[in-house]
Amino acid sequence: MQNIITRLAPYGACDVADALLKLKHPAGGFLSGLRLRSPADASTKIIGRAHTVLFRRNSIAQQRKNFKGHYIDTVTPGSILFMSAPAGIPNAIYGGLMTMRARTLGAVGTVVDGRVRDLAEHREQGYPVFSRDLGITAGQEVCYSSEVNVPVPLRSPDQPDVWINPGDLIVGDENGLACIPQSLEEEVARLLPGLVERDRLCMEDLVSGKTAEEVFRTRRGS
Repeated sequence: MQNIITRLAPYGACDVADALLKLKHPAGGFLSGLRLRSPADASTKIIGRAHTVLFRRNSIAQQRKNFKGHYIDTVTPGSILFMSAPAGIPNAIYGGLMTMRARTLGAVGTVVDGRVRDLAEHREQGYPVFSRDLGITAGQEVCYSSEVNVPVPLRSPDQPDVWINPGDLIVGDENGLACIPQSLEEEVARLLPGLVERDRLCMEDLVSGKTAEEVFRTRRGS
């Protein structure tokens, strides 16, 4: 049997959200406010398991780490680096040098729940980077990387109770990012082919001139 990433690779973030909604997972796994910054190519798509990094404010907690060395050196091949910055800081926590190291270690993309800088460097390397916002100032002035591969919060005011766990599957493209909990990934993979085929048939019907009401009643039962 193909592994789960191979089975999910043909599908985009919207497809995954449709499957997760059918499974009654909140917001279809959408991670709000995170946008594709690099590369400047609308066809960019990423899928991989989350390798999480939690950042803490320098002023709040005595510096402590659950790893040795630099967080970027803990990245594993095929993973997506998911970095959670403290809310409200003006500094960037990720830049072009980190992308070079992540690529070298085999990461397939980086998601920065915070600010990123050095856009040109990420784009020159053709490396996928998503972020909540942009910045120009390095982060060590205000925060530090505290823990790797621990649950991290999504810093979105629209989704205050969402967490990303190490090993969760992240699927991202120009539409945004979806997070698939490990407990639901097999169900998502099972549902996706049928849901995508249903939408293909809906589009075919609409092109032929059928009304949306008729198409949705026939194809979706609604």
